[in-house]
Amino acid sequence: MNVMRVKEHHPLYGELSVIVGSKYTTDSDFAVWAYSRDSSPVPGKIPGIIVRPGSTEEVSEIIKLANITHTPEAPLFLVFRQVFPEEV
Repeated sequence: MNVMRVKEHHPLYGELSVIVGSKYTTDSDFAVWAYSRDSSPVPGKIPGIIVRPGSTEEVSEIIKLANITHTPEAPLFLVFRQVFPEEV
């Protein structure tokens, strides 16, 4: 007998989808694996969910939600700073 498992969404999937839209929220295995790697020598970590906000208001709402739920956030620009440090 074949049993198909249905993957459950990340616990914040619904709330984040309301903020940015389901088109810009994903927790698919393919996407989180792709976002876990870059060209830096630092080993990547697989994120639980990917959110692509389109405005500063959406970023603000995501940070508020992360603070309420005690969820760590890892903005992608931090990864870029590891690869391309800012000049002083």
